[in-house]
Amino acid sequence: MKGTRMSEITQHPAGLAGTAAIAAASLFGTLGVLMRILIEPVNHTGLDVRWMWWLYALGAVAGAVQCLMRRRFSGLPALLTLVCLGGLIFGVVVDHWNLLVEHDEWCRRGMPSRWDTAGYAPR
Repeated sequence: MKGTRMSEITQHPAGLAGTAAIAAASLFGTLGVLMRILIEPVNHTGLDVRWMWWLYALGAVAGAVQCLMRRRFSGLPALLTLVCLGGLIFGVVVDHWNLLVEHDEWCRRGMPSRWDTAGYAPR
């Protein structure tokens, strides 16, 4: 990419579309988990929600790198970073307080109720 400036790369439509896709997936994942917690009376599920931590971490790093490359914390990359950091914190709280836990992990923890951390033993 001879003669291409770094700011042109970070503002390329494909890069911004990828950033928006990760932010949307993170946001919808968080909203989906929140809706499941609010609607269902049980706190265990067949799907391990901790897999979303990787998506959040990836999104936060991607957004932070784009902000560093642009030399400013604004716009879509900043939104991505904030959404993913918020989702990561939300995911840790959900897991720690047993708000929504994968079924086998729930059994391993002693089938705790919501807001009970007595059986919590991080790996």
